Amino acid sequence: MLEKFYIDTTNYIHKDKVKEKYIRLLIHFCPLIDIIFYPCLLAYLFYMQDERFLKCLCIPALSFLLCTLIRKYINKPRPYEIYDFIPLDKHDKGESFPSRHTLSAFAIGYCTLYISLPLGMITLLFALLVGLSRLIGGLHFPSDILSGFLLASLLALLYFI
Repeated sequence: MLEKFYIDTTNYIHKDKVKEKYIRLLIHFCPLIDIIFYPCLLAYLFYMQDERFLKCLCIPALSFLLCTLIRKYINKPRPYEIYDFIPLDKHDKGESFPSRHTLSAFAIGYCTLYISLPLGMITLLFALLVGLSRLIGGLHFPSDILSGFLLASLLALLYFI
């Protein structure tokens, strides 16, 4: 069933160059929002000498480190390595579980939510788009996306409570 989803989805998108362009843009643009926004958030908190700075620095860093260790240990293949299709973005093989892009986006989203409800909701929306774009692009399995989300959520719960 997953094989059919990936083959049908990527073939459908590859046939229409406009759709392919927009999906590739989504795959690259959504994580870029975090890359730009997160340092600005940290700089603001540091400048304001906000006590929440350390928490907002540690959650994504800890999440990223833990995710990287899990990925190295499990080294799960990516969907395009198992099924016969061309993904919508180039990526190294292996280390698919959990999705580090998804985990990082949600960790940053939770930090932002901790600081500002409206901005947090926006960054969490982008985190959701990051996960969906990685799935549609054929770079991750649903379990990779879900585990990235759950790991970021668990760490945020433990740290912010």
